[in-house]
Amino acid sequence: VFQPILSSESTAIFGYEVLGRIETNRGLESLGSFFLAVDESRGSKQDFVRTSELFRIKKKIDREIRYQALLKFKEEAPPETCLFINISPHLM
Repeated sequence: VFQPILSSESTAIFGYEVLGRIETNRGLESLGSFFLAVDESRGSKQDFVRTSELFRIKKKIDREIRYQALLKFKEEAPPETCLFINISPHLM
């Protein structure tokens, strides 16, 4: 999903921010809580493996969102339009 960002000077669309959304039976829902959720389990090797796997899944989904957004933006956005992408530092 692309959210318009308006210019405070002209109120025209300055650019777009990429928002991660998932389609559910209730409509589009934010992926924010998915990316912000932290697996607090500590201790056993099994907990570490589970936390590592969750991290890999989040990273893969994050990359796919960015990839799809860039493809769509390249095809559909007018020239000179800005794109803003929020990336969590721990997923880089």
